[in-house]
Amino acid sequence: MSGRSDSKLLGLRASDTIGDWIVMKKLGRGGCGAVFEVCTKHADKTKHVAMKVESRDLDHNDQLLRIEASVLKRMQYSKHVPVFIAAGRTAVFNFLLMELLGKSLSELHKIAPHRQFTIATVLKIALQALNALRDLHNIYFIHRDVKPGNFASGLKNINILYILDFGLSRQFATYDTTTKALKLRKPRARASFRGTVAYCSVNVHKHLEQGRHDDLWSMMYMLIEFIVGRLPWKGLDRKETAVIKQTISNRRLLQVNVSFFFFSF
Repeated sequence: MSGRSDSKLLGLRASDTIGDWIVMKKLGRGGCGAVFEVCTKHADKTKHVAMKVESRDLDHNDQLLRIEASVLKRMQYSKHVPVFIAAGRTAVFNFLLMELLGKSLSELHKIAPHRQFTIATVLKIALQALNALRDLHNIYFIHRDVKPGNFASGLKNINILYILDFGLSRQFATYDTTTKALKLRKPRARASFRGTVAYCSVNVHKHLEQGRHDDLWSMMYMLIEFIVGRLPWKGLDRKETAVIKQTISNRRLLQVNVSFFFFSF
């Protein structure tokens, strides 16, 4: 991440104000910015929300909040995304305001016993993650960075799984309302690497254009990690990871007897 996108250089500290919002605390950092918890300045109706920020000093192609805001607004029909509140910019940074959520699946996985979820929990996650991706694909976008850190539980609706971070999303098709025809976007001969090394599909390592199936591939790696505790290539570089993904057997990847999945309910 660029040093210029650090919160200090963005000029944000606890108690700072941005329009009608007061910065409460920093929640985390992403690839090109940071996330803060903010609340309204009006004492009679305090409301806490999340605010994502990114530096405007970043190259135009690295400014991802514009894409994220656009996709999030189009996804408001889905129960699996946070509520969009507002988006804008100051002289220094771009910002996006959205519903404040609970812990991410990455955080929950780290504190799980032996870093493993039960099969029942993984099945519940799988069903909701599939529904979230279906809703995204239904507006003709793919995510391109499916991983535990980009799913979270709700604060109020703790049983709902939310999908996050659409900054790397890409439109794969357009729908012509006049002709009622779906036109797929022409794949590039060589696509840039987009995603997270541990969870991306083999196609991403090969620089092939991503499609909906690649989101599902990443989701499967995520679910396997929840079951076995750790992916065998976790922590390795991109080249080493690609080799293992293409050569490892399903049995070794699952690290358990396959019959376990049929007799554990």
